[in-house]
Amino acid sequence: MSGEGAAAPMPSGATGRQWRAICACGWTTRGPTREDVGPAAVAHSNAGSHDPVRVEEVPTSAATASILSLHFDPAQGLPPQDAMTAPLLRLMLATDDVRLSRRLFLETSERLRAAVLGGMQWRLLTGEQWYGLRLLCLHLDGAIDALRTLEGTVSPDAVRRLLTGQADVLKAFETVSSIAQADKATREQTFVFKVRTWVVAHYQNQDVERLYRAYAGVPGYLDGMVTGSNVGGLVRFLLTDTLVVLLLLDAAGAMLPTAPDTDAGRARLRTEVERAWAAVADEVLPLAEDLTTFVDSLVYTLVKGRGSSRVERTSIDIPPLLRAAWETEAARRANQQSEQEGVGDGASQVTT
Repeated sequence: MSGEGAAAPMPSGATGRQWRAICACGWTTRGPTREDVGPAAVAHSNAGSHDPVRVEEVPTSAATASILSLHFDPAQGLPPQDAMTAPLLRLMLATDDVRLSRRLFLETSERLRAAVLGGMQWRLLTGEQWYGLRLLCLHLDGAIDALRTLEGTVSPDAVRRLLTGQADVLKAFETVSSIAQADKATREQTFVFKVRTWVVAHYQNQDVERLYRAYAGVPGYLDGMVTGSNVGGLVRFLLTDTLVVLLLLDAAGAMLPTAPDTDAGRARLRTEVERAWAAVADEVLPLAEDLTTFVDSLVYTLVKGRGSSRVERTSIDIPPLLRAAWETEAARRANQQSEQEGVGDGASQVTT
């Protein structure tokens, strides 16, 4: 059981189509035609596990990202004596954690898409992918709490004044602020809070016991397997990986069938997982994007307006799997549009 998330916007300047090969190990290559990437994909597979490598046509994407650096005196830009500084620093810490955990989730999702369904790599990556989502929920909850502290130190109106003239940023702020200002009972019903409390920060014993008792004897839910390897860090307890998926689906309110090993049960399970995942994606991924958009602009605007600073522009290479996540999301949106227009589905192809 797995899901995919929307990637962050890619820098502009890339249009058209390209061919891309991606392996579950994280290897990627790109070229203008299938013939440019196919032989390299075959060679990569033959040199390793001999598993198939996913080859597909996707939108072209930028290979580099522009970085704007604002250099300033910390004591002047964020004065230690300013009441706003400590909660803002805490919010910045949490935002960077959200940024990186979201990237981990997106990149692992790309590796999972390339893995052979039901194979060992696929099973291991499923656990890693859901860990990325759990980590993202943990840090989102921390960031929302940090914003709550910030808004208790300086009013939300003071934040709005700093962001005057930045319509998109203000919209992002209002979204995140509305969650931070919600009462405790409302917050505790969100997927982010439930995952942070039940699955990541505490591994609540009562919830683990409740779901294990409910599904241990039901075929199709729990994977009775533990693994070992001669290379450290590669294996996982697949039993608890599948238990975590049940915990996440439970937090998302999924109603799971009692017999998923039948055709009807499997169909219902897929429907429930897709429904639950859509609800999660609508809550978690946009919230992460709104948070980073708002905090980035708030910090930049605040520091730039507090004295002398120096701006520097550089470029860095975009990590291949992050770039792949953007390409996949762009392809999904293009396929949706094509289907609506009756043009075709842009189906991907796999080579071995």
